[in-house]
Amino acid sequence: MPAGLIGQADLSDRRAIEHALRRTEQGVGDVLVDLSKLEFIDVGGVRQLIDHAAVLGIEGRSVRLTGVRPGIMRIFQICLSTRPPNLHIEDPTGHDLASANGLTPGRSGAGALS
Repeated sequence: MPAGLIGQADLSDRRAIEHALRRTEQGVGDVLVDLSKLEFIDVGGVRQLIDHAAVLGIEGRSVRLTGVRPGIMRIFQICLSTRPPNLHIEDPTGHDLASANGLTPGRSGAGALS
């Protein structure tokens, strides 16, 4: 089941984000999270996405963040030095932004947020 984040993902939205991400854990296969309508995400929101990828990674599943706009990608760059190998970050055209912007896969996936 795909999920999407709209508007701002900050402290006031933690429970809603957690609920949306947990729904995707009940499915099978890789998970798609649409961020094309996301205007802002804080460090805690990034942490939620990282934790979600870690949980699904145990099951051998990947998380694809799609529609990531340049401003949101900049927040990922600031917050992460590495990313979980099963977390893929794509721009609105489907191009891999993580590798292009220096976010290399790491074993722990915790990056700068650990």
